[in-house]
Amino acid sequence: LSDFTSKEIPGATGAIYPFWSPDGQQLAFVRNFKLWRVPVAGGEPELVGPVPDDMTGSGAGVWTAAGNFLLVGSDSKGILELSGQDGSSREILALDRKAESDFHEISELPGGRGVLFNAHGSQGADTIAVFADGNRRDVLKLPGENLRSPVYDPAGFLLYGRETTRRGVWAVRFSLQSLQTSGSPFLVDASGNSPSVGSDGTLAMVRRSELPSEFVWIDRAGSISPQGTLSGQVPNVGPWATMRLSPDGQKVAVGVTGEGGDDLWLYDLKRGIMSPLSRGAQMSVWPTWTPDGSRVLFGGFVGGRAWGVHSVSATETSTPQRVLAEAAGPQWPCSISPDGKWLLYAQMSSSGSDLWIAPLDRPGEAKPLMVTPPREQEAHFSPDGRWIAYLSEESGPYELYLRRFPIGADRVQVSNGGAVAVSWASEGRELIYRSGAAIMSVRLTEKAGQLEPSPPQRLFSIADPAMGLSFIVAPDAQRFLFARATGSDRVSVILNWASSVAQ
Repeated sequence: LSDFTSKEIPGATGAIYPFWSPDGQQLAFVRNFKLWRVPVAGGEPELVGPVPDDMTGSGAGVWTAAGNFLLVGSDSKGILELSGQDGSSREILALDRKAESDFHEISELPGGRGVLFNAHGSQGADTIAVFADGNRRDVLKLPGENLRSPVYDPAGFLLYGRETTRRGVWAVRFSLQSLQTSGSPFLVDASGNSPSVGSDGTLAMVRRSELPSEFVWIDRAGSISPQGTLSGQVPNVGPWATMRLSPDGQKVAVGVTGEGGDDLWLYDLKRGIMSPLSRGAQMSVWPTWTPDGSRVLFGGFVGGRAWGVHSVSATETSTPQRVLAEAAGPQWPCSISPDGKWLLYAQMSSSGSDLWIAPLDRPGEAKPLMVTPPREQEAHFSPDGRWIAYLSEESGPYELYLRRFPIGADRVQVSNGGAVAVSWASEGRELIYRSGAAIMSVRLTEKAGQLEPSPPQRLFSIADPAMGLSFIVAPDAQRFLFARATGSDRVSVILNWASSVAQ
């Protein structure tokens, strides 16, 4: 904290879930489903070992005093220990497969007393637990809440983030000796999140901006024009799509963060007004319209232990209805065929994400469409329903591919420098996607029943970090709708925060 100059860690491009060594001289991180460690002072990253392919979402790690690594965030493993000597791994605490989908953020208690973590159960990530001496103990449970980032404060408190109702950083008294809480939780900072505590009790947290997001249009030359301010914030969920255009091109279904959760809302492009669609969702991503515009499907948590595919009316506020039977791993919708017969969706398993398909009127008859060792996701039917554009890791990073529907043996690679946020455009004669900061275009020509893609062309690049990753292509393919943050989060440091708490 004596020097606020940032510096890049060599070899850490694409890194996720960073965490410190006990002496603060090294960093560990996950990249390409492997755990790495690197000296902060400089040097190349050193491979520790592989991590589960389904370690996604709220993963985290702890570097123990013994030199080993504890990881959470997998949908198939609970707490995984990797040896700092040879990278071998073993599961030291299993998930309750009947009631839990995964464990979230993990942090270490002082003196090797154990670790704190979040357990994601049937009503959400509403439980904070301790794992110590080979045993698990649940120490705080707030049914229906989404609890995050539990950490111990040396003044004798457990701090954590709360994201559903009464958001902010909260604290409750916690004994290292008994590993139990006492008294009632109390609010520390209403705008805070992701608390972190130093050994001297210094508290750092992220203070969220309270300003709403806005919609802006960007044309093919990169010129920006405003559309309107939203009723809340569009969450930054990385590559997960947060908004989709209605079939008539007049409305946008968009996930918005609010006091009660992350529900789905409807934005009217002509009138610039918003109205809620879902009630009681904890996450709303991949909104997918039915072709007649009467309903919107989305992926998220609605009282289940895993991400599911849910449906709401597009004309009124309603409680989401589950579309697919709950599976062992998360599910989210990708696309509905233009004739309204088929739902194309992604499903996570121990081997990664795969593509499945189900008759929309008989979702219980779902079957695998593309189940391969490489991950596949973000699949979209072409406007005529004859082709599927999808992302796959078969050549390394996610690239864009085309396959005929129903699935045949032929497939065509479209991108060559990474791809995300894919959309069909120009009545199926063009694919638009994002590659890093660049918005790319590929023209498609049909010859002898095959689609031939042109070399990718850059339309423009996004330099503004406040701009969301996903976007919507206008019906005429001349403009692109983005959600942009109007405020910025900031890191706040509080010294001796616990001194103001009554003893």
